[in-house]
Amino acid sequence: MTDLHEYWQAVHHRVCPGCIEGDGHGNCLLDPALECTLQKSLPVIVDIVTRTGLWNMSYGEELHTIVCGECKYQTIDGTCGFGEEAECAVERYFPAAVEAVRVVYEGHRPR
Repeated sequence: MTDLHEYWQAVHHRVCPGCIEGDGHGNCLLDPALECTLQKSLPVIVDIVTRTGLWNMSYGEELHTIVCGECKYQTIDGTCGFGEEAECAVERYFPAAVEAVRVVYEGHRPR
C-alpha cells in the first residue's frame, strides 16, 4: 500500500509549480494561517481514486459532496466561501491531482 506522502509528492510535483499561490518553482506562498485545501483533501482524493481504480467522471461529484461538505470556508447556506469555486485549490487543480494520484496508484497495483 502506498502512503499519503508518496501521493502528496506526486501531486506537489504536478500541481505546485503552476499554482497561483506559489512562486512558480513549487514553493508555496500561501499565508501560513491558511491551509492548502488540496493538501488537506488529499486523503479523500486518494480514497476516491483508489476505490474506483480508473478515471471516473463521478469523481468530481463525490469530491464536492465530501470535501466541500467539510470545508471550513463553506458558508452557512452551503455555498463556497471563496466567492468563486475557482479560488479553491481543490476545484482548480482537482483534475491534475487526480491524474497524479492515478499514476502513483497504477504504478503500485499488481498486474
